Amino acid sequence: MAGIGFELKKILKKESLTSLFIAYSYATILSAGGWVASILSILTVGFINILLYDNSSDIIRFQVSVTHLIALSLIVSGIHQLVFTRFIADKIYIKEEKAIIPNLIGITILNTAISFAFIIIYSLFALKGIDSFYFNIFFIMTFLLLSNIWILNIIAVSIKKYKHTIVAYFISYLLVLIFASVFGKYGLDYLIGSFFVSNIFLFLTLLFLVIKSYFFSKFISFEFTKYYKKYFSLVLAGFFFNLGIWSDEFMFWYSSTGNGIIGKINASIVYDLPLFLAYLTIIPGLAIFFIRLEADFAELYDKYFKGVVNGATLYKLLNYKNNMIDLIRIATKEAIIIQGIFNIIFYLTAPKIINFLNLPLLIVPLFYIDMVAIQLQLIVMINLAFLFYLNKRREAAIVTFIMATLNIILPFISINLGPYFYGYGSAVAMLIASIAGLLFLNKSMMRLEYETFMLQ
Repeated sequence: MAGIGFELKKILKKESLTSLFIAYSYATILSAGGWVASILSILTVGFINILLYDNSSDIIRFQVSVTHLIALSLIVSGIHQLVFTRFIADKIYIKEEKAIIPNLIGITILNTAISFAFIIIYSLFALKGIDSFYFNIFFIMTFLLLSNIWILNIIAVSIKKYKHTIVAYFISYLLVLIFASVFGKYGLDYLIGSFFVSNIFLFLTLLFLVIKSYFFSKFISFEFTKYYKKYFSLVLAGFFFNLGIWSDEFMFWYSSTGNGIIGKINASIVYDLPLFLAYLTIIPGLAIFFIRLEADFAELYDKYFKGVVNGATLYKLLNYKNNMIDLIRIATKEAIIIQGIFNIIFYLTAPKIINFLNLPLLIVPLFYIDMVAIQLQLIVMINLAFLFYLNKRREAAIVTFIMATLNIILPFISINLGPYFYGYGSAVAMLIASIAGLLFLNKSMMRLEYETFMLQ
């Protein structure tokens, strides 16, 4: 996200309500990423189609299929995301931008090959019994497309054309709504086809923006593959982070609480709806933290880094370090307090919101505990962001491993304990992961100047 901090600060300097709105809109979209937009669009497609065509059966199958596609594509492409981010950052730092496009082509080929192998094996199990040729094709092709969009998004942000990237996402998910609303009456094949076509637009638009921005002298390169061995901890962190986000849902989908929706693709009606709604509540805290991280912490870290390179005095370096510690405290505190305020508002209004959405009020208690779990997940994400900034890759990998492992084991236990314990497994998993992250972060900051000079 190099450069977004300067852009955000420039916007905030105008000191108007409009500039504040624009800055937080940027922060929201760039930090929440495609997954929030995806959740919103598929939920909205559902409401519109049921209202227009009363095709609730097709809509449920469409929403569940897309949810599985998003989850699996994030997990599978997660092994590349952080490693390739590091590769791109290094190339930009040493001013070898001409290597970006050839390696983008290279990773697209590699990621497509791995994703294709995975989705074919997965489809043999999950799509068994589904006769529709078009659904099978769209399901596989959409998975491949999403897997590459998550990676392309990394480079799209690096070109600093944030407005174009945001507009591309907006138009793409607007197309999902329009196409699905127009063609939804023709059935499931058209619904998932609409999602596929809209994402083609997003992929091609992002690809065009990136190719237009970087000069390149050769077509393809696999230079980035050297980073997998050198930065293996980033491979693990990227994989376990995405697995940790989705693992509790897979546990509910394929347990006694799951229901077969289409083929072997399951959903848990009891668990999914409150969790997806709870995810939307994380947006304010995430946006506020993003601004603190990219607009403030990045500047302080840059001062510390330049101070080390340029031979600043120990007094100055300690001063920079203390400023970073203060900012970590402030950012974490702000995210907890402001997100907490929004959680209280959601807590008080949840029955009315759920009633307005025509959903059963039985999900309200689970929505409450899911909100707590998601807020704790926000703390984990904050810790990870700081650890990555400090280049604490091993520690970040350990935190994501704890997060993923516990978010499998504890939801399994909570499912077996019964409905009153649903959601608590994930909340406890995130609590333990956030504590581990805070301990690693505290240790890293305390030893910062020692490790800077003594371990080089």
